[in-house]
Amino acid sequence: MVNFDINGIETTLVKTDKFKTLTIFVAFLGEYSEKTATSKRLLSYLLNGSTKNYPSKKAIINKLFSLYDAAISVNTFPIYKTSVTVFSLHMVNPKYVKNDEILREATTFFKEFIFNPNVDDEGFVENEFNEKKRIMRDGINNIYNNKALYAYNRLFQEMGKGEIISVSSLGDLKQLEKITRQSLYDDYKNMINDETVRIYVAGDITKEAVQSAFSDFPFNKNSFKLETTSFETKEINKVDEVFEIQNINQAQLMMGFRTNVNALEELYIPMTVFNMMFGGMGSSDLFRVVREKNSLAYSISSSIFFDTRVMVVAAGIDTKDYNLTTDLIIKELENYKAGEIDEKLMKTAKENLISSINQTVDNPHSNLNFIAKNTLLNNLMADEIIKKIHNVKIKDIQKAAQMIELDTIFCLKGNTND
Repeated sequence: MVNFDINGIETTLVKTDKFKTLTIFVAFLGEYSEKTATSKRLLSYLLNGSTKNYPSKKAIINKLFSLYDAAISVNTFPIYKTSVTVFSLHMVNPKYVKNDEILREATTFFKEFIFNPNVDDEGFVENEFNEKKRIMRDGINNIYNNKALYAYNRLFQEMGKGEIISVSSLGDLKQLEKITRQSLYDDYKNMINDETVRIYVAGDITKEAVQSAFSDFPFNKNSFKLETTSFETKEINKVDEVFEIQNINQAQLMMGFRTNVNALEELYIPMTVFNMMFGGMGSSDLFRVVREKNSLAYSISSSIFFDTRVMVVAAGIDTKDYNLTTDLIIKELENYKAGEIDEKLMKTAKENLISSINQTVDNPHSNLNFIAKNTLLNNLMADEIIKKIHNVKIKDIQKAAQMIELDTIFCLKGNTND
């Protein structure tokens, strides 16, 4: 991996002959907040659909086909209080086709995709703006129909009042209705002009070729203060239990924990292994105890978010089993804190984690995504992480578990007399 600047823009080249393709990311890094979450999501919808010179999805598809079936997209997501907007280009490596101009043609189109949106004097073109806004509005409204996702969002609203975790990256209806064609174009220009830019490239290509390809991109050199990792702590005096009743058959249980560990801290890798053992795989303790042994859950899993220092246990249960299920989950965590940890399960968890990392690095897009996120979180690369996983001991798992505190339980339950 080579790091260098292109006209002041931090660039990372992962030089590898493993793939017959080139994968290129241009990431804009700015503020993630209630307002920007909605506008960035809508922006990603619009920027994916057209550009000034390619004013329809069909025109973009035809152009990509002419570039040996390249792929192009824009995606946005948060890392703690930082909004990450990634423009990506995936194309054949020029050395495998007899076309010396293909890299220049592809990056010229990539430049168009980033810097020449489909706008008129009043902002984004009206028909497309209205259509993408409608699609996004429908998507937000449809969260209500996806009961697991709805309960997940409601957990963070209750658990994270006044915190960034309460802001949904899917957007907010009230914020969406405030957005106009012009205000969204202003937000786009603010992103292009004011946010920090980073370039990531993976494939069999030289540093000089990358520098040449991006030499005329009109990037601005900015140093936006990035907040990608939480160091916040919260004093928990009592666990909040929140219930909501809807006409549903299967209750959605969401338990929110504070891990008090981020990706920069010593317990990062032990916490990763703990989560896999606890509820992150099919042979996890929660799956075994809650679902298989006691038949209390249709599904159960745990997920961990190191940027916000949060862990979520999600389960689909019968409403009548709420108390027994939550008691078992809490008891299982207490077992870890007491050092009651299965060495065979730890070995399986490590194997699963390492296998997952190896699968990630074997895919060009996933590999570059992994590297880009890790450069923002902790600068640990795959081989370093794998080495650290191998070195995790039972006592490290116990220490990680001892950092975890239950904060909030949200249960979306059916209308029942039980």
